[in-house]
Amino acid sequence: TGRFVSLNRAGEQITGLSRHQVVGRTWREVYARQFADLYAELDRKALATGSQVDRPRDVMLRADGKRLTVNQRVVPLFEAGPGVESHPRYVMSIIDDLTEEVRAEVALRETEARFRQFAENIDQLVFIMTGDFSSVLYVNPRYQSLIGARVDDLVSDPRSALRYVVADDAPAVLRALPRLVARMRRLLRSELSVRINHPMHGVRLIEIRLNPVRMEDGAIRVFGVADDATEREAAERQRMEEVVKQRDILVREVHHRIKNNLQGVAGLIQQAAVARPEVASALEEAAAQIQAIAQVHGLQIRATGTLPVLGVAQGIFHNLANMFGAEVRFEPPAPDLWRYGLPENEAVPLALVINELGTNAIKHRANRSDPVNVRVSARPDGMEFAIENTGQLRAGFSFSDIAASVSGLGLVKALLPRRGARLSIASSGSVVLTKLQLFPPAVREENL
Repeated sequence: TGRFVSLNRAGEQITGLSRHQVVGRTWREVYARQFADLYAELDRKALATGSQVDRPRDVMLRADGKRLTVNQRVVPLFEAGPGVESHPRYVMSIIDDLTEEVRAEVALRETEARFRQFAENIDQLVFIMTGDFSSVLYVNPRYQSLIGARVDDLVSDPRSALRYVVADDAPAVLRALPRLVARMRRLLRSELSVRINHPMHGVRLIEIRLNPVRMEDGAIRVFGVADDATEREAAERQRMEEVVKQRDILVREVHHRIKNNLQGVAGLIQQAAVARPEVASALEEAAAQIQAIAQVHGLQIRATGTLPVLGVAQGIFHNLANMFGAEVRFEPPAPDLWRYGLPENEAVPLALVINELGTNAIKHRANRSDPVNVRVSARPDGMEFAIENTGQLRAGFSFSDIAASVSGLGLVKALLPRRGARLSIASSGSVVLTKLQLFPPAVREENL
């Protein structure tokens, strides 16, 4: 008859009409002519063909004017007649509301479109991979210019990117891959830098940032961004070199001023020694110590933070010879001994030790006209200073019996490093021989 006989609750929600507004009425009494004719035609077709009629994803108008996206199926229902034939008695419409689903799909497509528009125009490599890096799900065109390889090559074989890694770095990258996969499984963000051989631009430094995400189905997706950091790294390295250069200039200037001030103080003390003969010996000893410290500040610290041992020693013995009017014969050392340096924390103590040993040799010569001989030689584990002066040690002398103090051998005892230094003082005939052996960590060997 074309009149409604039933409407379920879902139908009320979808159409926005109650049952009493629908039951007993026709399509034209419920809907405007445009939709009424459409629905009536679907019913007629289902009855005429005796089969289901589908109307997938079409618009349906609710009573309140809201448009829905629905999937409609019109099914004829048959009832047995007097004979063996069946006759259609009802037409059942089954309607699924797909509005939210379609809206979500549209939103997803728009999001994907915006993502692609963003990813394909950004000046960075953007890619999406599975959590084990076995498949590439997306990579933007920047891959070709950044790596120098085709996008299709990476999509078909993700390991093809390893062919462009610098040969020296490849083993380390391969070793790091299992750890990266493990971090992705734990959803831990990661960063790494890789050097590649670009076919056109040579060796480039690529910085990669990986962000793992667990999807609704439990799978892990890795969203990655990479860019060329070669110029940025070079600029940072140059900036650091400039900072170090400025620091070195400042440090040298400070040391230069300290040296000049200390030498000025030492000169005043020497003048006082001339004016006050009764305390001249103590004043001269103090002036020599100050000159030794000034010598340390007068030398340039090496890049590794050490001072050349030979430079410190030569300067100290030169100052002692001038101060005491003595002849100090410093035999030219082997050039390879210049590789030994004094760490900054040992420079002043060992300079004072060498100064005290030189002062002791000069003061205790048998004759003021006798020279003091200084030889520096290499040892398997370091270097050795040998200082010779005429004279004899007192009977029963032993350096181990001397107590630490603020002057002379007592000062040497107090300042001598506990590790990396050995000192011996012995007499043979009319000569006293002092040996100072230096080895790591008191000195440090450098490649010059």
